[in-house]
Amino acid sequence: MYHDHKPGETSTHHTHAWEHQAYITRGTGIVFVDGEKYPIKEGDFVLIPPNADHYFGNTGTEILSRVTFNPLASENHLG
Repeated sequence: MYHDHKPGETSTHHTHAWEHQAYITRGTGIVFVDGEKYPIKEGDFVLIPPNADHYFGNTGTEILSRVTFNPLASENHLG
């Protein structure tokens, strides 16, 4: 899945039972995971553990773009 976040925008704050990865293709921001904020930038690859409370946020002045890789098991839960 491909996601764009405008400056100041965040993804929804959520959890799910599977891990997933995200590759940052453009911009700068943060990834919030279980109460901690980590800086992210173009070229970073992020692993979100299963059941982690998380979201992505754009802290920069341009679009923050990411490609998210979900395991096949997640397909039954997407909607």
